[in-house]
Amino acid sequence: MRTKIGSLSVELVRAEAARFQRPLLFLHGLWTDASIWRAWMGYLSHRGWESWAPGLCSDPQYPAHDRVVEAARTVLASLPEPPIIVTHDLGVVAALELAQEIASPAIVAVAPVMASADGGQLREFGLPHFWRARFGASDVAPPRGALARGFVGRTAGLSLRPDSGPIFRALVGDSLRLPPAAPMPGLVVGGGDDRFAPSSAVRSLAERQGWQFDVLPERGHFPMLEPGWEQAADGVHRWIVRALGEEILAWLDDEDEP
Repeated sequence: MRTKIGSLSVELVRAEAARFQRPLLFLHGLWTDASIWRAWMGYLSHRGWESWAPGLCSDPQYPAHDRVVEAARTVLASLPEPPIIVTHDLGVVAALELAQEIASPAIVAVAPVMASADGGQLREFGLPHFWRARFGASDVAPPRGALARGFVGRTAGLSLRPDSGPIFRALVGDSLRLPPAAPMPGLVVGGGDDRFAPSSAVRSLAERQGWQFDVLPERGHFPMLEPGWEQAADGVHRWIVRALGEEILAWLDDEDEP
């Protein structure tokens, strides 16, 4: 279902039978919104998870990064417990900031996009399509044509929208940086065919953070939407249970034993 928290639209899926003591908070990245997580949220509700996914960049004035983080804090204040954060693309920056602030028990970063200074590989962002945004436009147009096909991969019906010019410039200008290594466990999930978050850059992030790394062969930038997304969601579920142990469980069965 969709609900409102302040001015934010939030996707909310309750667990079919609550089995976990913490909810999941899903953060999206560039040119997308909370809808990219619907399939995973529905699937994980069968596993016993409650999931929240706010649309953080719906402001028509195209907010700066600090406004996105503040919007996420509004959602966090409505949750019963500090959540496990699952993030995509550039959402990894806000996720790391928030996770340390609220003592999140774990982070899952899917296809993380980072500044070059943090090991990101931003070759695609230097193409002429993005020059207008690089030189001061209030918004950054989503990829089009062949560039869009490389971005969305084998997803079906993914609609992209303009995003924040200030956030894009902060990324490519190396001023939007990852905070120091987070103290909680983490999983980094990369796609073997991802041009926007190459597996070498994703692996580098995992090594710097001391997190587990999982590369999904023949997947692109959106493993939560591409064929085989169920297996990817199940891998995240199983990693969380193993990483956090029995204390995360409201009750335990054989399938969820760490």
